[in-house]
Amino acid sequence: ALEYYHKSLEINPYYQAAYYNMGNTYYIKEIYDKAIECYQKAIKINPDYEEAYNNMGIAYNDKGIYDKAIECYQKAIEINPDYEVAYTNMGNTYYSKKNYDKAKECYQKAIEINPDFKEYDKTKNWIQKAARLVKKSAKDFLRKIGIYR
Repeated sequence: ALEYYHKSLEINPYYQAAYYNMGNTYYIKEIYDKAIECYQKAIKINPDYEEAYNNMGIAYNDKGIYDKAIECYQKAIEINPDYEVAYTNMGNTYYSKKNYDKAKECYQKAIEINPDFKEYDKTKNWIQKAARLVKKSAKDFLRKIGIYR
C-alpha cells in the first residue's frame, strides 16, 4: 500500500489523503514517528484536517506522549466541536494519565454529542470504571490524612 501512496504523491504532492493513509499504514505497523510525520504533512496541506489531528493524537498516545496527544484532540475538536471520536480518544488519553475526572468528562461529552455513538457501550463502561477509580482514589487520600476510615 505504501508504494501506491508514494506513487500518487509523485503525481500530486498535495494529495492530503495519501499522506493521511500513509500515516494510518505506518500506525498499523506501529511505526509511530513515521505515522506522525505523515499526519503532519497532511495537516500542512489542509490545516482543518480533523481526522489527521485525531489520528496523530492516537499515535502520540501510543508513544506515551499524552500531553501532545491531548493537544491534537483539542485541535480536532476546535475544528469540529461535534467530533465525538476525538472526545472519546481524549478520554482514553486522560484515562491513561489516571486523570479519571477529565476522562469521564470527555466520554460524557462524546455521548452527549451522539447518543447513538457506536462506542457507546465501551465508553459507558469506561465512565463507570473511571468513576469507581476516582471514588477509590478519594477514599485512599482521605484515609491517608485520617479523615476517612
